[in-house]
Amino acid sequence: MHVSYKQIWLISYPIMLSLMMEQIVGITDTAFLGRVGEIALGAAALSSVYFMAIYMLGFGFSMGAQIMISHRNGAGNRPEIGAIFYEGMVFLIGLGALAFALTRWGSAAILGPIIQSKEVLAGCLDYLDWRAWGFFFAFASLMYRAFYVGIEHTKAFTYASVLMVSVNVVLDYLLVFGKAGFPEMGIGGAALASSISEACQLVFFILYTRFRIDGTAYAFRYLRKLNLPRMGKLLSLSGWTMGQYFVAVCVWFVFFLAVEHLGERALAVSNIIRSLSVVWFMVLAAFSSAASTLAGNMMGAGKPEGVPEVVRKTFILSVAFLMPALILVSVFPEATLRVYTDDAALIADSRASLWVIAAACLWALPAHVLQKVISGIGNTRAAFFIEVASLGGYMAYVAIAIYWLKSPVAVCWVADHVYWLVMLVCSIAYFKRANWRAVRV
Repeated sequence: MHVSYKQIWLISYPIMLSLMMEQIVGITDTAFLGRVGEIALGAAALSSVYFMAIYMLGFGFSMGAQIMISHRNGAGNRPEIGAIFYEGMVFLIGLGALAFALTRWGSAAILGPIIQSKEVLAGCLDYLDWRAWGFFFAFASLMYRAFYVGIEHTKAFTYASVLMVSVNVVLDYLLVFGKAGFPEMGIGGAALASSISEACQLVFFILYTRFRIDGTAYAFRYLRKLNLPRMGKLLSLSGWTMGQYFVAVCVWFVFFLAVEHLGERALAVSNIIRSLSVVWFMVLAAFSSAASTLAGNMMGAGKPEGVPEVVRKTFILSVAFLMPALILVSVFPEATLRVYTDDAALIADSRASLWVIAAACLWALPAHVLQKVISGIGNTRAAFFIEVASLGGYMAYVAIAIYWLKSPVAVCWVADHVYWLVMLVCSIAYFKRANWRAVRV
């Protein structure tokens, strides 16, 4: 059972387009709020990472479901895929309700003691009041993503993401600035626009699945008895990925809280760099997701010897696709940064951080592919501990660079180099020492 470059690409590019389109939502928010002011920009940085930390619990669960679905797909067991989809959806909707309640009514108590600026805190709470509604729609959409990636049918992402971005761009313009008779909501308008656009994406996934997927083959039934042993197995697999992604974003949130202590300008710079770096990270994430699901299908089919080929070809494709863009951005940093702000001083202060984060991709490319494949073959526990080790190095650097040395913001972003280097070393060690071919899900 061999995998071709074409097969990897056909799975990767719809995921890539969808992730890139979704990041345009964040870029659009940042671009509009950059015209509102630095406080709005900084508040959006903190509150969006806070939202993302909770969102990653759902994302982590969906990754576990995706791994299980890919193994069943490789084994040709389609009816069980439908059961996993239903049980995963029940869990994610319940988790979405809890996330909504925590964000809407608990954020003030959580953020109040740790954000110094009263203006930034007020902006964060305004953003989260409206953004909390998005959990219901985003979590349900995650289960559709797990299903489509697991069965290697990813082209639905392209259409859904185009719809989501289109709605978000229009509503950002109308709600942030109060155009065409709409209220001028500022940062709250950006959050409401994002939540509505996610609702539109969910509606698309429901309709696409209804009319383009053979529900009989996958035994789709939306009213069925939960299989508790299977649900327990799904939670056992997903628990490690939930922890992995949640801890990762929580640490990222701590980074932004630390930067906030360096001043509002440092926070504004970091928001721009975060928004920009996430764009090319999503390209890498698309290739890594393809590698993960192909590795899962290989393991499900009883062909673990095909996994190294998946890793090698995915890495080559990701380098060929991403490195030219990174070189271009590094050579012309001002043109790139001008998308986010027209403040010449802010652009100048952001240039060095951009170069630092672009260089980190040298380690991120192999590290992320390897770590996602470890999850894809079914060893989510090992992937979790690799993540914890990487974040340990990251936090140690942040503590030294920000809290102790009060370093410039560009030096603070070197933390990403530490993170990816630790992940790369640990992932290579896993494949050299562990009996990964014997993993079963």
